[in-house]
Amino acid sequence: MSAAFFKRSLMFSIPLLLINLALQYHEAGKLTGTEVAVNLIAFLLAGVFFEAMGSWRKRRIQKSRFAFMAETAVWAIIAIGLFVFFYRMS
Repeated sequence: MSAAFFKRSLMFSIPLLLINLALQYHEAGKLTGTEVAVNLIAFLLAGVFFEAMGSWRKRRIQKSRFAFMAETAVWAIIAIGLFVFFYRMS
């Protein structure tokens, strides 16, 4: 595995980890070292897993016209779902 692979996997997992820790601290008022270590390991493994799945998908499916349209549809559904979720929360 290359350094670029790990860089891409850390690019999203570290900021998400920090956001998660901030939310946990805001809710509970304290953080233990065990919680931080478990969250760190979980987010790093998830980042590596998602990056591996993304690179596998790109190698296996390639970038055909259908794959591009399907990926666009999935991201559109995710964006609409997030909009509805946060709109209903306010």
